Amino acid sequence: MVELPSASRAAAVAEYVEDLIVNTALSAGDRIAGKAELQERLRVARSTVGEAIKILQDRGLITVKSGPGGGIFVATTDHSVRIKRLFIASRGDASRANDAMELRDHLEPLVLRDAAKYRSAEDLEQLRVLLDAAGADPDNLTLTLQRIWAVHRRIGEITPNYFLRSTYLGLIDVLESHLGAPAHPPAGMDARTFSRQRIDTHRELVAAIESADPDRLTSALTRHESHLAIDEPG
Repeated sequence: MVELPSASRAAAVAEYVEDLIVNTALSAGDRIAGKAELQERLRVARSTVGEAIKILQDRGLITVKSGPGGGIFVATTDHSVRIKRLFIASRGDASRANDAMELRDHLEPLVLRDAAKYRSAEDLEQLRVLLDAAGADPDNLTLTLQRIWAVHRRIGEITPNYFLRSTYLGLIDVLESHLGAPAHPPAGMDARTFSRQRIDTHRELVAAIESADPDRLTSALTRHESHLAIDEPG
């Protein structure tokens, strides 16, 4: 039996499968496991395995086949999947965290402009819900920053540009893996004050996306970038 972290068990199952793909050098079309096998091996509910499969399918890493000999298989390898596998292999590699952050910063303006152009009412509502969740416990900085990453992820999901979306979300995966536990605020600032500062900055990002005003987007992005020279990214 494999022990999984208690938080976000579906995400933990997805990460376990991703690690299998990388660490066992599975090739495109190779069988990873059956749903029941994963459920038994990881001691999780059937619904948890189902949620993990959805996460992995959304990332383009697996396909699912039914019937005899079916199960979960490595997706057909194309350039985008190779990039995703590189991101998976980079998780936990501290030497690559700065590289990932630098590239994320270069992509952020493109992601925000696309979000402002293509966002729907549902996208905006979901972003507000995520922001409210992020601000719910300002004394817990680690949890606040984790939830801020969820805001970035949701913004990145809006762009219709497949390669921009895949690359940006892959970078978020890498950066999330480097989030310290527990996180600490900058010197001279308490966790509550810093958390609220970060939430306000991201509320303005979402408001700028909603407004679709280029000047407001630029201003919000500049404000966001000015707060990145701290102990924890977000």
